[in-house]
Amino acid sequence: MTVFVIRKEGEGLQEPPADVGIVIEGVEVLHELTSVASARALLLDSDTEFCWTEDEVADLYNNTSFIIAADVCYDDDLTDGLFRTLYRLCNNFHHTCTIIISLERRLNFTLRHMDVSCEAYDHFRKCLSQLQELVDGRCSFKVEPLPSNFSQFLLYERIEQLIVLHAHARLSSTFLRTDLWLPTLPALD
Repeated sequence: MTVFVIRKEGEGLQEPPADVGIVIEGVEVLHELTSVASARALLLDSDTEFCWTEDEVADLYNNTSFIIAADVCYDDDLTDGLFRTLYRLCNNFHHTCTIIISLERRLNFTLRHMDVSCEAYDHFRKCLSQLQELVDGRCSFKVEPLPSNFSQFLLYERIEQLIVLHAHARLSSTFLRTDLWLPTLPALD
């Protein structure tokens, strides 16, 4: 584990850093922290609620192959956070991953459109499209809709605005691995 600090070029130690974050096993897990002291406190305080140990983070990256996200797309900021998290997780997994996302298209009358619209769903679709179009050489995402007429095991009112998607995150063959990926370093003479 390590704490990183990014400073703007030419700024001294008296200026606040542009970014402070935490890297665990080569993966940036937190950023935009307020100070190095707060980053160190998070690392050292194992009693902090929701604090992950290095072993837990390694277990997450080594063993997670299925993610379920339900009813998480009703606010643009939360939707952005969901897609950032999915991208970061899947790019650091050591294998492919299946993601199931279910959501309800929430229909609202808006003054801007003077009509019924689904702005949160529109934003979700935009983010989903960006994720599928992303070409970074590491991971690709394929998304397809699933039928919503599956058997019900719980008593609830199924509405026609229910959307269920199946996403498959696949590492490119260059990055498929069974152990931790490390960059190739030049040989030392």
